[in-house]
Amino acid sequence: MKKSKMLMIACAFILMMTACGNSGALSSKKDFTQTTVSIGKKQDVTEYIVEKLDKDYYDADELKQEMEETVADYNAKQDSDSEAVSLKDFDYDAETQVLKARMVYRTYRDYASIHNCDFFVGTISEAGQNGYEWGDLKEVGTQSSDEKGSDEDKSEQMVVICSEAVDVEVPGSVWYLSDNASVDASGIVTVGQSDGYSVIIYK
Repeated sequence: MKKSKMLMIACAFILMMTACGNSGALSSKKDFTQTTVSIGKKQDVTEYIVEKLDKDYYDADELKQEMEETVADYNAKQDSDSEAVSLKDFDYDAETQVLKARMVYRTYRDYASIHNCDFFVGTISEAGQNGYEWGDLKEVGTQSSDEKGSDEDKSEQMVVICSEAVDVEVPGSVWYLSDNASVDASGIVTVGQSDGYSVIIYK
């Protein structure tokens, strides 16, 4: 899995440093083994960053500071008084060289903006209004005709659209996926590399 762009933004500022110890424990209850983007029921986005920092020059305290500064700079440019993006948790295990961090984005637009990627969360109808369209998707699960509903019902089903290769968690059952995506038994969707954007439809 490629490194989170948020992490890459911070890492770009760090030169030859010596790795240091723990910088604070994660308070999140989720324990993902690789970077995962979790969609909330109110279409908010939480990014659980899990990265192996296998170079001696990474300094956890410096990395945390750069991430905080990136977030602060982004928030300062927003019109709202509330935080659009926040770094909630940050933990570096010096023994395993694994960094875990939790980033919270107020909306999917904030995630898309700070990652500089295509990212959308909303109904299928709203996706169309925003110019997104796609062809045939592969069906996941065994939904009945009643569950699938009419074309009008389908337009109100939820969709995640992303141009990154990343794991995605949605607050519902996954029904349809792009060919480059797959879902495991726990409901986590793994999105592979794509020339365009990938589609996850859920309810």
